[in-house]
Amino acid sequence: MSAINPDTKASPLVGLAGRFGRYARSRSTRLAAFAGLLTYLCYAYAHNSWTNPALIGVALFFALFMPTYSRISNKIEIWANNQFGFVTAGRLGRFVFQFAFNLVLFAIMLLGGGMSRSGVASVGGIAGAALVTSLASQGLQYLGSYLFQRGIGDLNRNVLTALCINTVLTALGTAGMPYAREAFLAIGLGLGGLLLLVGLLSDLRSLVAPKGGVGLYFGTFNPFHNTHLAIIERAMEQRRLDKIIIHPTLIPRHYAEAFRKGVLRNVRSPINYRWAFCEQTLLLLFVLLLLLLQPRLTLSYLLPIYMLTFLISRYVDYLNHYGCSDREANPFERANNSLHRSFNSSTHNFGYHTAHHLRPSAHWTELPAIHEQIAHHIPGRCLKSFSWSFLLLPYHFVRSRRCQM
Repeated sequence: MSAINPDTKASPLVGLAGRFGRYARSRSTRLAAFAGLLTYLCYAYAHNSWTNPALIGVALFFALFMPTYSRISNKIEIWANNQFGFVTAGRLGRFVFQFAFNLVLFAIMLLGGGMSRSGVASVGGIAGAALVTSLASQGLQYLGSYLFQRGIGDLNRNVLTALCINTVLTALGTAGMPYAREAFLAIGLGLGGLLLLVGLLSDLRSLVAPKGGVGLYFGTFNPFHNTHLAIIERAMEQRRLDKIIIHPTLIPRHYAEAFRKGVLRNVRSPINYRWAFCEQTLLLLFVLLLLLLQPRLTLSYLLPIYMLTFLISRYVDYLNHYGCSDREANPFERANNSLHRSFNSSTHNFGYHTAHHLRPSAHWTELPAIHEQIAHHIPGRCLKSFSWSFLLLPYHFVRSRRCQM
């Protein structure tokens, strides 16, 4: 047998295969593929162009180029912010790039017969459609950025999700469909214009804000480098500060919050909830599509049933958690457990809630057996006998506030 030399480099073909495998497994790639499919389906349905080669080509381009497009948008905004020091500059930089991009794509689809000329004319032609969809895209993308800053999702994937929502609105709006065109124009001109106005007001406030005083500079500073010094010097000079207090944060805020909630066990081993966020976004996208196509049925049937289900699930969840805290050191004190037969039969054994916490992937039929194994560890105050009904909601609320349940 020949010995294998550990210093032997992998062939270029193996390296290329590895990179392609990582690309194919990436959630951003899967979401971009979905965006391309969504683009084709929405425009084909709205403009009746199922076999149009221009539309098929644009949809394929979307599927391949979407992740790069969102990264370029983010980099242009960051570059403009750093170059000019104003929020408005970054937002205008992103807007100009996306407007030019949308203008080219609309021109290709219109000239190729993939879009209805009368529908596009109803929103101001190619330039009007590109302007409104770019503004709508801006608003929805900044909503995605806002969620990322609050610790929800990944920046690039949030932007991709926003682009998917904008795709549905643009396809239906440029076809001149009732309600869809009005929603497209309202979100584009309203949300996009509002965010540009908010950025402009923020910049104006920075110009007229009083100068002097003490500055606070937070960061990990790992390591502390020349750029940090340049920022401090510029702040001292422009804001005429008396001094700047440098406050190192050993763990960034969003990481600290993630550790507290148990989302991260450590930095190298995260529990990933990003795809759940994408699923919820796709659900909202689907409901939005139904609302545009069947507004009366959606408002009179689907949304009331959904809200009723939500209220029931939140009420049952309240009963399982009132008086408890997820910060308890003892995991057996973090949930209530209802032993009432009707409660468990109507909620699929959700009353055995400590068992559900400890074994969240267990099937609901396994929860009673798991509860029996751990019952001696659960404090008596966490073992309840309540059932549930909407008629009992006020009664349960009052008794729980008085610690009588």
